[in-house]
Amino acid sequence: HLLQGKTPDLVVSGINLAPNTSLPIPLLSGTVGGALEGALWGIPSIAFSKRIDRELLPLAKLNGGQNLSPQTEDSLVQAARRSVDIARDWLHQTQERPQIPARFLNVNFPTLTQKNTPLRHTRLARARMASCFEPESPGSPFYHYRSPQVVGLGEDPQSDSGCLRQGWISLSELDWGALSQPQELGV
Repeated sequence: HLLQGKTPDLVVSGINLAPNTSLPIPLLSGTVGGALEGALWGIPSIAFSKRIDRELLPLAKLNGGQNLSPQTEDSLVQAARRSVDIARDWLHQTQERPQIPARFLNVNFPTLTQKNTPLRHTRLARARMASCFEPESPGSPFYHYRSPQVVGLGEDPQSDSGCLRQGWISLSELDWGALSQPQELGV
């Protein structure tokens, strides 16, 4: 009821304070899911995520990105500013060509994001995940959830995670609609 029947020009999800790179992580992400939802409705959409040092993540989430080191705070501010520029460019690009349903942009910022950090168009890296569950204690029959741990990540510099390792901003155009297309399996 907020939009009163009007369609937004753009859906922006994020900035998430952890990267959403490497399949299967984006499939599990609420941030990416928000952009996918907009794209499924035919609305240009973007998911923004930012890598920060693991030890800072709980403090950053608790304080909303405030009271961190000056370098970390500046990096968050720069990512927000770059997000505005990327969103404007994406909106302009999608207005010049027909929007393909379920296609959207997944943007990941490196740990150190500056005004001049280069942007690279990437593809999703392919990785495997270790179990998301671990015993509550050694030998316990009870398990609890833990954050997914990516293992077996390749070193492809053209991938989203490879791009972040090089300190660049990753822009991956994702097409979830392609997942529903029939494929000839040759069986």
